[in-house]
Amino acid sequence: MRRRDFIGATYGAALTLPFRAVAQQLGKVWRIGHVLPNNPVIGGIYAQMLEQRLADLGYAQGRNIVLLHRYSGPRLDKIQDVITSLVRQIDLLVAWGNAGIAAGKLIGDVPMVFIAISFPVELGLVRSLARPGGNIT
Repeated sequence: MRRRDFIGATYGAALTLPFRAVAQQLGKVWRIGHVLPNNPVIGGIYAQMLEQRLADLGYAQGRNIVLLHRYSGPRLDKIQDVITSLVRQIDLLVAWGNAGIAAGKLIGDVPMVFIAISFPVELGLVRSLARPGGNIT
């Protein structure tokens, strides 16, 4: 009787192993839009730095995040076109410089992190530096 219990438990555990492995791998894959208001040569350096820092934090491209890098150039109309096309397909927007200023008006309820923007309170992007409020940090 004990032998049958042992074999049954072992067989049952072996059957559930593939299902447990699949369940652990499934999860949300975050789509992050990354808009830089310059060309790919200069912006590529910043894109690599962002990817490296996210990798240091345990996020890997294609595994649990998808980074969508876009280089818009300095023209405001091009920046707005790039942001508008990204907003429908991302969970988070990371915007540099002028792209952050333009994105503040276009993103709706998509969370945004802005980088390298002077005077965000005066520009109306956030209420205060201590408590930005809304979906912009």
